[in-house]
Amino acid sequence: MGAVSVATIEGLLAEAAETRSAASCVLEWRLVGGDTSIMTEIKPLSAASGQRLVMLTFAPTPSVGSALLLALEHMPLAALVLDSDLKVTYANAAARESDAAPAGGLLGVSALWLTPTSSLQLDVYARALQGCAFHTESLEVRSSDGPSRWFEVDVQPVKGRPETAAWW
Repeated sequence: MGAVSVATIEGLLAEAAETRSAASCVLEWRLVGGDTSIMTEIKPLSAASGQRLVMLTFAPTPSVGSALLLALEHMPLAALVLDSDLKVTYANAAARESDAAPAGGLLGVSALWLTPTSSLQLDVYARALQGCAFHTESLEVRSSDGPSRWFEVDVQPVKGRPETAAWW
């Protein structure tokens, strides 16, 4: 596990000891295939005096074939997969490396805080979660400190998972 993740866990454990509430955060896990960011819930459990016992729950990865996931990862366009709460559960390399990606990463971040997805009308999200696709070639994102930027956005429900939609 990376140093930042260790520090994050130590802080969450100290907070959980006081509040006894669960916390969710993105942690960098060192796996056989390399370091991977995974949304992780840390839930304190009852333990003997002087011990800390927690349960770690990991967000499921998108249920798509490995070939499709590999293709998405190397696609030159930014791609996100969102859950029904509009939080990012997957971001491909182009999305992770974009100017809009927050310093802490994209996993667990609401699409309502990201560019250009924050500029979509809320009904686009509602319809996508009901299975309706959306496409626009001219989504304008205005900036107070610079010129407007234009985006092409495609929203596709993930088949077999009505609570999930892909956005790029």
